[in-house]
Amino acid sequence: MPRKNGFERPFATHQIIAWVAFTFFLLFFYILYTPVHTTTSGIVLSIIYTLLVGAVAFNTYMTTSIDPSDAGVLAKNNEKQAKTNGNTGSNSLETNYCYLCEANVAKRSKHCRRCNKCVAVFDHHCPWVNTCVGVSNYRYFLGMLAAVFSLNVLQTATAVQGAVSTSTNDDAASRLEDAFGSLPTEAYAALLALSACTSLVFGLLVGQLLLFHCGLICRGITTYEFIMLQRQKTKERE
Repeated sequence: MPRKNGFERPFATHQIIAWVAFTFFLLFFYILYTPVHTTTSGIVLSIIYTLLVGAVAFNTYMTTSIDPSDAGVLAKNNEKQAKTNGNTGSNSLETNYCYLCEANVAKRSKHCRRCNKCVAVFDHHCPWVNTCVGVSNYRYFLGMLAAVFSLNVLQTATAVQGAVSTSTNDDAASRLEDAFGSLPTEAYAALLALSACTSLVFGLLVGQLLLFHCGLICRGITTYEFIMLQRQKTKERE
């Protein structure tokens, strides 16, 4: 049976890792940073962070929940509705026939063996959301990348700022004592350093992926088409 979206079981290992990492970042920020940094700037940064968390959650949910199937596949899976609407999923753009889906699909649609269906304007199968990325959910996928990148940048910046301020500023050190009692400043700084290093690594990886997709958009191609072009160039050199 074809998978409709990324919330269908079994969940992917990468997907679970993403959920755990997201929870880890939230706990580190709201438990370590927010209670100590109650100044105006700290409150503003906490509000921005919360808005970014909402953006990540929304775009991730939309990317994961939307069914990116080709219209021909959707029509085949709902023949009654297709007949009612006078739509069989076939039009001038749908020039290919998928023998696995047994349906006419658009030329840029490709069959994903993991999801067991053809995806409209197939970009790639993303294990982090456990579903394919195609024309239906690509804008949310880009929004997710941008939001995750921004969140990691802010996570890194606030962790560094928090560690430095509590080590060099008496007021911040006093707020740290009020929030966590006898917790040593060094231990607090070490926890924030762990958060900063982890978010920095994730931020660099996501940022690189975001830039890659911006390049694909400028060229008007998908990840799949980019890979096929690279393979073609390799064959021509040989």
